[in-house]
Amino acid sequence: MKIVFTQGKKKIEIPLSGVSEVKLYGVPTAYSADGFFASVWMRGELEPVPACAVAESILLAHVELSRADGGLQLLEHVCREGVSYAQN
Repeated sequence: MKIVFTQGKKKIEIPLSGVSEVKLYGVPTAYSADGFFASVWMRGELEPVPACAVAESILLAHVELSRADGGLQLLEHVCREGVSYAQN
């Protein structure tokens, strides 16, 4: 499965395999050419964070793929105005 995040005309696809959490950050283009940093981790793992200055990054979205009723369910924790996402 993939999650596709969109902000304005920019898109980023993030592949997921099973239960996991995803955070999408806006970061300076000097740190990442597309201006995004995607963090993906599973329960029990440390959450990756952008290596740029904290004040230079902004949390755009936080979603979680979890087990529910024998399948997987996408839960939204945070989605900043102007950011959208869809499952593929």
